[in-house]
Amino acid sequence: MTYIFNRASLLNVGFLAARKDNCDYIVMHDVDLLPLNNKLFYGFPEKGPFHISAPHLHPKYHYRTFVGGILMMSVEHFEKVNGLSNKFWGWGREDDELYQRIMSAGLTVSESCP
Repeated sequence: MTYIFNRASLLNVGFLAARKDNCDYIVMHDVDLLPLNNKLFYGFPEKGPFHISAPHLHPKYHYRTFVGGILMMSVEHFEKVNGLSNKFWGWGREDDELYQRIMSAGLTVSESCP
């Protein structure tokens, strides 16, 4: 039997645990992206969702609307977009749908500098 995970559901559960511990923001971090650059910003995302692994920095995905890899959001903004959709199984598409939720909520994604 093959088991497929639901990344979005895992991130939503992680958010609920972080919120219970009174965290101000969350970092959704892919396990295959190691933070090797000590200049990466992991502080509070004051201006809205902050994409640490922006398309111009990501080793594989370079399309303009990409928000996967490493994305930080305040608790307030994560709740405003209603988290991630639980309908995607396996890798992919959950972060593309999250981008649509972010845009629909009137938020802007800022990116880190190279």
